[in-house]
Amino acid sequence: MKTKKFSKREEIKKNNRQQILQAALKVFGELGIDATHVRDIIRATGLSSGTFYNYFRSKQEVFDVLLDEIILDIHNKSRNAWNKVLNSGEYLKESFEEFFNIFHQNPSYLLFFYKNQHKVRNLRYEGKLNSILQNLENDIEKAIQQGKTPAVPVKFMTIVLFGTIFEMLAEMILYPETFSTSEVSENLASFFQGGILSLSLHTNAKNISTSLSNFSSEILNLLAKQKKSKN
Repeated sequence: MKTKKFSKREEIKKNNRQQILQAALKVFGELGIDATHVRDIIRATGLSSGTFYNYFRSKQEVFDVLLDEIILDIHNKSRNAWNKVLNSGEYLKESFEEFFNIFHQNPSYLLFFYKNQHKVRNLRYEGKLNSILQNLENDIEKAIQQGKTPAVPVKFMTIVLFGTIFEMLAEMILYPETFSTSEVSENLASFFQGGILSLSLHTNAKNISTSLSNFSSEILNLLAKQKKSKN
């Protein structure tokens, strides 16, 4: 009986903590940490202020815990995405797509990053992204060894790749209606695998293909009109 009561109590504590974190994610995504007060988070939970302070001492502590959990979740999801596409013929393009899809499926993460950019950008200097960077570096080394990526200065490419993805996320936040995950991923893959020339050739090939398709459509329409006029 005591074990059952203890389990129930632990479940309530776990649910309360999760409720506070979910509310904080929403509030921080709407207001940003600087404009947020503890009462805003409490109001969004429906819990009492006493309950809040049983778990967290301040909004900063909630923010730090929430940020750690988001980073861990993104890290785990990105690792799973990488393993999923590792043996694909277009693994780089697909790995970009899988990564961007993490944020499409978790729009609250994007809002959280957008409203707290000054805090998020400091993560690099605070060392909180070291594990992600190290794994990315290991992945690039593995890709080179397997012949899937040209030999490059690994650490340099890790930093460039990481910075590029970070800025692409900013584009996703600012222009969600025009951001094409597939197109951006394809362009990034072309650029990182073959440089500017490769990206240029890829873009020109797409333009030629589109022009030929449009030309073919015009010819077919013209033939259809001629046939209709004869009838």
